[in-house]
Amino acid sequence: MIIVFEELGDIDSKANTLWSIANIKLEKGDLKEAVELLSELYKINMELGRLDGICFVWLDLGQVMCHGGMKEEGLVILNRSKDGFQKMGMGQYVELVQGVIDGIDKKG
Repeated sequence: MIIVFEELGDIDSKANTLWSIANIKLEKGDLKEAVELLSELYKINMELGRLDGICFVWLDLGQVMCHGGMKEEGLVILNRSKDGFQKMGMGQYVELVQGVIDGIDKKG
């Protein structure tokens, strides 16, 4: 399916498919593959200039990093996500990310 989107030049559909696969990998606990997919998604969203996509990728990637032993780095990425959502006026996601950060901080 991804090859079809690439051949058609439909980068948005490719990104959406990769996002779905990354979430499945996260649910199954396959963090390495999920991080690889999220990294590819980040690059795609950068190429497209999609701040919203970047912020959503950062939200997932930051949480994976925090839970995978890279708490400080993960919190930096989560704060970038929150700042991006703030710039776009997406208050509900600013609150969501802040809740995630607060939950991670409480766990120590």
